[in-house]
Amino acid sequence: TTAVSDHKCEIVKDILAMANTQDGGQVVFGVDDSTFEFAGMDVADFESFDPTRVNDFVRRFTDPPFACTVYKLTIEAVRTVVIEVPEFSEVPIICKADANSTNEPRKTILKKGGLYVRTDKPSSELVSSAEEMRDIIGRASRKKREELLRSIRALIEGNTVLPEAETQHGYDVELGDAATFLATALPPEFNNQGH
Repeated sequence: TTAVSDHKCEIVKDILAMANTQDGGQVVFGVDDSTFEFAGMDVADFESFDPTRVNDFVRRFTDPPFACTVYKLTIEAVRTVVIEVPEFSEVPIICKADANSTNEPRKTILKKGGLYVRTDKPSSELVSSAEEMRDIIGRASRKKREELLRSIRALIEGNTVLPEAETQHGYDVELGDAATFLATALPPEFNNQGH
């Protein structure tokens, strides 16, 4: 139905906004907005939440491509769906396509090129101030800088692979045996100064 299409686009707007908000957020279905109590969902709505379809629809509007995690939960026999929206990983998520309301064709739900954020209201809105834009750019710059430092550190230190617990135990035994051998086989000055 047309209302469902508009509703889906409103959800995408919330996802875009949460992706650009520090620490991301969650979209929860089956909870009463005024009391925050579990109201539940009917079986058809609950079953309609397919993670692949949700993310395919979200990717139609996100640049760079973006994905969420969809959790389908039954809590005390009440069905609920939670869409976990992570904060962007490298660069802010920009809307890549327009979406107008099918009920009110002049009403724009999603704007191509728009950068959405969550507000204190809470609502999802286009960035409307230089301060909001600087905050997003600052977080993106920090993420890029941290990634660059991790890359440099990995190049300098070499790539280390963390082994599984049982393999790590085997390594620990071998390292202990090697340390014992070196302590007994090498002169004391090697043990005192390192090797």
